[in-house]
Amino acid sequence: MQKQYIREILMSGRWRAYTIIIETYISEIEELKPALFKMWLAKELEMDESKINVNSLYSALKRRRENQLKKQQKGSENINKCRDKNQSTSSFIFSNPDVIEKISRLTEQ
Repeated sequence: MQKQYIREILMSGRWRAYTIIIETYISEIEELKPALFKMWLAKELEMDESKINVNSLYSALKRRRENQLKKQQKGSENINKCRDKNQSTSSFIFSNPDVIEKISRLTEQ
């Protein structure tokens, strides 16, 4: 997103402002961590550092991590369900047309 737009939503105090910041600058915040990222973001957006709430940055980052964890867990549950269906414990044995039975079913008397 454009820096100007992010700056405007941050200054206006709109909800989801920090979520948008996290999504836009995810690589930077993971590298710098929220406290240093606050200083970097203030310089990046050319605004006063006191206007950025570090606690809101922490909360938005935590929500993002929780959502990713839920998605990973949900994905692994779906994979496990598919595996369970494919690994059924059926005693049925498929016949093989290439193998001729050696035991005849008819017995002469």
